[in-house]
Amino acid sequence: MSTYFKDLLNLLTAERTVDEALFNGLTAGTGAAQRRALGICWYPIAIRNTEPVRGDYISIEVERTTHKDLVHQLRFGSSVALFSNHDSNDRVNGTVTYIGGDRMKVTLLTEELPDWASDGKLGIDLLFDAYSYDEMRDALKKAEKTDSQLTRVLTGVESPKSIAVTYTNPELNSSQEAAVRNILGTQDLAIIHGPPGTGKTTTLVAAIRALVEHGEPQILVVAPSNTAVDLLSEKLSATG
Repeated sequence: MSTYFKDLLNLLTAERTVDEALFNGLTAGTGAAQRRALGICWYPIAIRNTEPVRGDYISIEVERTTHKDLVHQLRFGSSVALFSNHDSNDRVNGTVTYIGGDRMKVTLLTEELPDWASDGKLGIDLLFDAYSYDEMRDALKKAEKTDSQLTRVLTGVESPKSIAVTYTNPELNSSQEAAVRNILGTQDLAIIHGPPGTGKTTTLVAAIRALVEHGEPQILVVAPSNTAVDLLSEKLSATG
């Protein structure tokens, strides 16, 4: 099992190296307008509000003042940098704590707004996402030291256990019904896979309802984006 995690850690390190090199190659030597066109920069921006936050940091609220129709990659939790076009050294890093429409809040890793924030045009650059790779690395290292049944199932040392259950739902097709039965019957782990448009969200909503009806007191649902969570919540609400 240790070899399994070592292999994953090596693959993760290789992926991070390539990903970071591609990102740096994409942004090296580019101007703010070019980075804006790539969707990795808000420029120009105006600072609408500032306030101190915990940890002797400062939070700023900024607004895009032009090019508001451009699609961008900045998200909640993104590592970013506030910069000025007056001097390439005028940069301070931070983290996005809110984003909505053309407004964004960023906690800067400084106690007060730099003096250069009043010089030239300001912008927000997206930085390479090292945080996600660090989190994945730490999770793999933690799993490597954990000898649990779930870990043994995930690494293929043991096969997942399940029991036969009866489940029918006239609103689902046969493969969706089978997926829900697998979820209800698993004692360890069930993985449901399907290409776009096959009804995975519909199946998941049906599975959540079935689990509740079978007496599950709590169900934790996670998704890779707020949009996916919102869609799932709306479908759950619609089904009552």
